[in-house]
Amino acid sequence: MTSEPIPRNRELRLSDADREGVVGWLNTALAEGRLTLVECAERVDAVLRARAYSEVEPHLADLQVLAGNALLILSDGATADIDDVLKAAT
Repeated sequence: MTSEPIPRNRELRLSDADREGVVGWLNTALAEGRLTLVECAERVDAVLRARAYSEVEPHLADLQVLAGNALLILSDGATADIDDVLKAAT
């Protein structure tokens, strides 16, 4: 992983911790009523199969409202909020 909090190359591979952070956001969205159980399960399944940041972004794009309260734990131990992740992925 690079020393940048969010890699500029969206094809960089995700770590297990990166995926777990995204799953946490999805679970929060489910608890807040932003996703149905079926939607959440489908997105979690896709995120767990994702290999690169670019594969995760579509599953979070409509949940930007979470930006203020969600942190992604990157494989180098750094953290980033979801808004930064979405910006880096585009």
